[in-house]
Formats: sequence, structure tokens, C-alpha cells
Amino acid sequence: MEQEQVVGGPRDGERETRDIRIQIWPYRSDMGVVSWWESDTRLTVSVVDYSFGREIEIQGNRAGLISLARDLLTLAQEGAPNKSDILLDSDGLDGESETLRMMVCEPWGQ
Repeated sequence: MEQEQVVGGPRDGERETRDIRIQIWPYRSDMGVVSWWESDTRLTVSVVDYSFGREIEIQGNRAGLISLARDLLTLAQEGAPNKSDILLDSDGLDGESETLRMMVCEPWGQ
């Protein structure tokens, strides 16, 4: 059964919001945290040095950004154990990107 979870909302109440639906696979202890990418996903992760410091830059087409959002929502769902992670390595991205590791830490700092 599909379960919908609504979290948060705008802080100022003056801006219009839009609901976006992204499907995720529910967490199962026998499979762990599992996600998938859209077929035409393009995503790169790089560390860029500027005179004022470093930035992590994520560039992607719409499918890539939706796929990244799915990965994050998969980790954020109820039931995903603390320290669950999804690792996007260079080979899974464009072959030249930095590795990106996303991890749930709940409660924060543990």
C-alpha cells in the first residue's frame, strides 16, 4: 500500500507552493535502502575552489535532479535505519565526478 507523507511547508505563507510527487521504494530490512534513477539521468558532482573558499557543485538535467531527490527522500523515509547511506561514485555518475555519499543521521550528530 502506498503511503503519502507531507512534511513541512513554507515559512512566509505568502508564496504559492507546488506539490511534486516522486515515488520511492519503501524501506525493507531484507533489502536495505534501495533507489533507482531515471533512464536519461545526467549528474556531476565537483568541488570548486574559489578565492573565498570551496563549494560543492552538483549539476544535472531534470532527470538527474529528480533522481537525486529520490535518493534523498529514500533515506529520509520513516523506518530507514540511522547511518543508512547511498553512495554515488564517479563511475555511476559521469566518470569524472567526485564521489557523493548521502547518509541519514537521526538523531542529528550520532
